[in-house]
Amino acid sequence: MYIPRCLVPFAAEISRLKDVGNGHFKAGGNDEACKVYQDAIKQAELATSDKAKAEVKPLLVSLNNNSAAARLKLEHWDEVVVSASAVLELEPNNSKALFRRGVARSKIGQLSSAHDDLLAACKSDPKDRAARTELASVQAALKAQREGQRSAFSAKFESSAAAAVAREEAKEAARKREEQRLKDAEDAKLRDEWKLECTRLRAVQKVQREETRRARLRRFLGEEA
Repeated sequence: MYIPRCLVPFAAEISRLKDVGNGHFKAGGNDEACKVYQDAIKQAELATSDKAKAEVKPLLVSLNNNSAAARLKLEHWDEVVVSASAVLELEPNNSKALFRRGVARSKIGQLSSAHDDLLAACKSDPKDRAARTELASVQAALKAQREGQRSAFSAKFESSAAAAVAREEAKEAARKREEQRLKDAEDAKLRDEWKLECTRLRAVQKVQREETRRARLRRFLGEEA
């Protein structure tokens, strides 16, 4: 890559930091690598002119991509998404960034977005077996998720239907209890009325018997006289 003389110290320092970070990364020092990459990125972002930005663009792509790789090793999924997204703002079809962001998004449950990233990664680099493998895994997870949602909906529907049936049965039972209560009340009323009528009839019969007895007594006394 051609670097103008006026930018040599600036770009050279960024490249030096990148090499230091790569050394940490290769040695397994992912935390140290991330710190150095971030220092280099901060310096690269100090470029202000369009020309300077164009010159450091490849370095920013590489630094952010390497940072995403290190953070992927650390399983810092949200930070992987940030670093990979920074790459994709500069190079929308960067297959490595698409792959790394897709993996990170799948780990944090963003399956649909992960699917889009991994599919794009496969299209950008059809020979990337890791991307194809990860894409198949995400597709299987999405299928299981959809089936789970259908099962949950079905279970919810069945539960709602069962609840509706239970409510109707409860209403029917309450209606029958109310009908029985009214019937019992009517029966009790009829029994009370029948008792009152019986009492009245007994009283009338008693009066009639008494009147009959007196009439017989009067006739008897009249015959005696």
